[in-house]
Amino acid sequence: MEQIDLAAQRRHKLRNAAQALLLLGGMVGMLALCAWLVAGPAGIVWVLVGGLVALVMRPKVPTSWMLRMYGAQPLPLHAAPGLHRMVEALARRAGLPRVPALYYVPTRMLNAFALGRRDDAAIGDGLVRNLTGRELAGVLAHEISHIRSDDLWIMTLADTVGRLTHLPRA
Repeated sequence: MEQIDLAAQRRHKLRNAAQALLLLGGMVGMLALCAWLVAGPAGIVWVLVGGLVALVMRPKVPTSWMLRMYGAQPLPLHAAPGLHRMVEALARRAGLPRVPALYYVPTRMLNAFALGRRDDAAIGDGLVRNLTGRELAGVLAHEISHIRSDDLWIMTLADTVGRLTHLPRA
């Protein structure tokens, strides 16, 4: 049984690496084309250097910065003890080394996300007031599955690419 899990994990990591390569390659390719149209060959060099710097720096962005960007606030134990117990049970079932911190994102948008690393992850949840306990458990289990599968880096990369494509136009 352990061999199947190791093989599945290896395939999953390869799939994540391929997705990251496609995302980064596509973004750098589009930026290089735009830079070439605007600045010629020198623009392509700047985009490639910038893409390389972004690739090297991106995984080192602290979780606290991302949480601040979303306006996430820590959800204290006394404010939602049932929710904390639920996350603790799910993290234990998933075999996580630590229970992820819970954060509340003050937004009407129905959204949940996990970020950080497997040993230091936080789950943000703007769904608390809109879902039943059972529905919320399902959403939290889904986010914890991302933590367990080490999907957080590729998810953060996809979010970054999405944000870059929606930057305000001058």
